[in-house]
Amino acid sequence: MAESLRSAIVAIHQLPRTQETLWLRILGRGGLQRQAIDELEALSSNHPFRRSTLELLYNLRQNLRANQNLESDELPKPGSHPPDSATKPCMNLSIHTAPQ
Repeated sequence: MAESLRSAIVAIHQLPRTQETLWLRILGRGGLQRQAIDELEALSSNHPFRRSTLELLYNLRQNLRANQNLESDELPKPGSHPPDSATKPCMNLSIHTAPQ
C-alpha cells in the first residue's frame, strides 16, 4: 500500500491520558469525552489551543442541537419508515466554560 494511503484504527478509549491524545479523546463518548473536555478546560488560560478549541466545541454542540431539532421535525408518523436523516447518530457534547 502506498505510504500516503496508509490508515489505522484507533481505539480512543484505550489511548493514554496525555496532552498528545487529548484531541482524539475529545471525539470519544460519554465519560471519556467528558474527562477530555475537563482536561482541556483545566489547561492554563494562555494555552494556545484552549480557547479556540472550547469555542469550536461549543459551536459544534450548538450546531448538533440545531440539526437534531430540525430532524425531530422530520420524524415520521408511527408505522411509516424514518427518513435517512432521522437515523443518523448525534455526538453528545457537554461543555461547561468558566467566565474569562
